[in-house]
Amino acid sequence: MKVGEMTVPVLRCSGCGAPAIPPRYVCGACGGTGFAQDRLGAQATIHSYTVVRVAPEAFQADVPYTVLLVDLAPGLRVTARLAGDKGGEGLSIGQALKFERVDDRGVYWFRAA
Repeated sequence: MKVGEMTVPVLRCSGCGAPAIPPRYVCGACGGTGFAQDRLGAQATIHSYTVVRVAPEAFQADVPYTVLLVDLAPGLRVTARLAGDKGGEGLSIGQALKFERVDDRGVYWFRAA
């Protein structure tokens, strides 16, 4: 990774080294219970997505917004929101994304690369 490059915060299993999205209490790969903070490169791809047009009350001001299923690394996916969202316009499965931030609610945000 380049100096100053934005990276994705993850957990890494102390037993087998598998990455995981927090919160995680048991490793899905080996069953271990020890984790350390780590970071992955900011590059990701869209596995799937949906545009939310009818939302719960707390998110009605955001409609329409896009919820992404993002591949970060082999075997590691996270549900995320699309930054700079225009109702999912121009998105495609496999499209490159760039990590932007994790907000105070633990939501991962990505931007189309």
